[in-house]
Amino acid sequence: SALFSKVRTGLESTRGMLRSLSLSAGSRRMVCDRLRSTSRFFCMDMKKPGDGIGRVVVIGGGSVGSLFSGRIAAIKAMKERVWLLTQWQEHFTAMSEMKGIVVREEGTAGAETMMGAVRPASSAKIIIESRADFARTDPGRFQTVVFLAVKQGQIRQAAEQAAQILHELGGGLCVTLLNGMGHIEVVKNTFKYHDVRAAVVHGLFYGGAHMPGPGMVVHSGAGVLELGFTSHTDDITHALLNDLCELLRLARLPTRLNPNITAAAWEKLIVNASINALTALLHVRNGALPSLPPASLLMHQLCYEAHAVAVAALHAAAPAPGITPNEVSEDVPAMPRPPPSHPLSTSLLDAGPGACLERVLAVAEQTAHNKSSMLQDVLGGKRTEVEAINGFVVAQGERLGVPTPVNRTLLLLLQALHQLSPADIVSE
Repeated sequence: SALFSKVRTGLESTRGMLRSLSLSAGSRRMVCDRLRSTSRFFCMDMKKPGDGIGRVVVIGGGSVGSLFSGRIAAIKAMKERVWLLTQWQEHFTAMSEMKGIVVREEGTAGAETMMGAVRPASSAKIIIESRADFARTDPGRFQTVVFLAVKQGQIRQAAEQAAQILHELGGGLCVTLLNGMGHIEVVKNTFKYHDVRAAVVHGLFYGGAHMPGPGMVVHSGAGVLELGFTSHTDDITHALLNDLCELLRLARLPTRLNPNITAAAWEKLIVNASINALTALLHVRNGALPSLPPASLLMHQLCYEAHAVAVAALHAAAPAPGITPNEVSEDVPAMPRPPPSHPLSTSLLDAGPGACLERVLAVAEQTAHNKSSMLQDVLGGKRTEVEAINGFVVAQGERLGVPTPVNRTLLLLLQALHQLSPADIVSE
């Protein structure tokens, strides 16, 4: 506590000194942010693993958001330090009454059930106003991590909420947990517009979860979470990400860092583009596709198109030799790091479309009894995320000159399905 008091006093003195200098407001703020981050880095280094994060905010009260918030809040040190921002009123009420979320492992008879002391919120304002509580109880723990666990159609609103929270609570990390691609740019642009000094982390969750009802989530697939930065960052930000990985490990959410997260995101997109839209249109589970010859042929074509686009996109995005991307202002240079490895240095994309197809078929077999997220959306009368999956393949194909006729056809079919009214559907 004494150390943190001294650090804060020093920061306040530095702010006063900077006001007397002929620097722009933006430059002064960047210097203060760098100093604040440095002080946090030293303080985190003196704490136990996972202790550098004072609060976690999860935006999105669906199955994945509820799983992450419930698991993290079940850690003793994070009790009542985890917020879940949701617009689902029944879920909000259940969490309020139970003072948390019940998390259960699928296939267990209650032995693997835990209660996570999650604090529900219906707006970002409620979370921001809680900072006074944390300042009184534990002034040293001021790192905030925000998870975005929403549908692609909600990403702009969620990014605005994350920007507001991180701006008011002093920055930190923002981790995306969305299907599809294209959302990282939305979040970064939102943060840039609001001058939010927080790093954006691309997350890929390979596990599964479903909700039998409000206030309860079932962990149905013990898949790993991959995290990575899509642009150059400094050592202080990497230290915070390592701290987050340790916290997630304590929450029994296996996590690993992936230096080629963009290539991994393309690999996952190829699988989703080859399976999800077909299951939604045919109203079948994943395992039915390979056994239906016409559907299997469509899977092949969808996969080959998406692979060609992925290879072209990653080659186009590869940095020039010897150039290290740097998004930090020239006023405050980033700490040097080795240049990132080539974006195509992953065995699956390097191995060609045949290897990608084998992965697609393996996933369809491993998840044979699953209903894809798109199928669940169609059955629930909700809009799917096809624009961020097959639609992203089509858009990138147009930009790069790669034809994607099958992906375009499925995109148009699902878009037409979205626009149907009950009166348009023939029942007899």
